[in-house]
Amino acid sequence: MEDITRGKLTVNGVQLHYAHRGDGPHTLLCISGSLVSAEFTYKPQFEYFGRKGSGFKIVTFDLRGYGNSRPAERFNAATFYSADAEDAHALMQALGFESYSVLGWCHGGAVAMVLAVMFPKEVEKLILIGSKSFFSQEDLDNFEKTRLVSTWPPHLKEIMAQFYSDELFQELWTKLLDIFAEIRTKYDGNICREKLSQIGCPTLILHGARDPMVSPSHAQYLKDGIAGSRLVVMEEGKHWLHGKHSKEVNALVETFVL
Repeated sequence: MEDITRGKLTVNGVQLHYAHRGDGPHTLLCISGSLVSAEFTYKPQFEYFGRKGSGFKIVTFDLRGYGNSRPAERFNAATFYSADAEDAHALMQALGFESYSVLGWCHGGAVAMVLAVMFPKEVEKLILIGSKSFFSQEDLDNFEKTRLVSTWPPHLKEIMAQFYSDELFQELWTKLLDIFAEIRTKYDGNICREKLSQIGCPTLILHGARDPMVSPSHAQYLKDGIAGSRLVVMEEGKHWLHGKHSKEVNALVETFVL
């Protein structure tokens, strides 16, 4: 995919790496999960929505402190999600996009929900994949099992090795899990639970029934909390739903946005 445009912009005091592809009238901003490179995470979406004649332009960026948007400090429990939402808004403004649909996966889903509440005129439609609005104790227990990155499957470690040394990867992951625990302790686990009723744009919720990181009960909670939202549960799906089941996810997103 040589026709991807890449660059860096400084917004809100941090330099963010971004990428976009396509020239259609429908702009789709994709916000990624923790630590991973957004362009890598959304490779199937870049190929599909960025192709000529798709009717879309796909945009993504590495969150502050992750991937190619380093160095930047990000581990503040009070602003852990809202800072990313403000970055997303400022970046899209700088790139000249006044309104767009937003797809958020995992951490990016929570950021997308906050973005939709903070900037309702900009966010036209919302797609949430493997997302949650709060941390339960079960969530923390699941994450705790992954604390030692040396125990991760080799293919996941290889992905992270593209951006981080082993030492830095472990350091960032440790800080991340500690932030989750702090949010659970200081804020009763709340990420954006109280904001769900304020989301007014059409919302599609996608979740894998076999997701080991985010329980499907979170998806039902989002559906109950976001008025008029639609929930699709993929029975064989796990956490990286838009990667492993990209054909089905892309078709659902395309129909929903168009």
